[in-house]
Amino acid sequence: MPPAQKRGNAFVIAFSLFMYFSGELSRRTKLPKFPCGADFF
Repeated sequence: MPPAQKRGNAFVIAFSLFMYFSGELSRRTKLPKFPCGADFF
């Protein structure tokens, strides 16, 4: 796998983890969600 592809996959994984955790935090703390929150996952 070319390095650029690997970096792209790592970014996608990190981004989806971030979105998942932001959704979890907002659910637990009742904060407003990020626009696309964890609803997509």
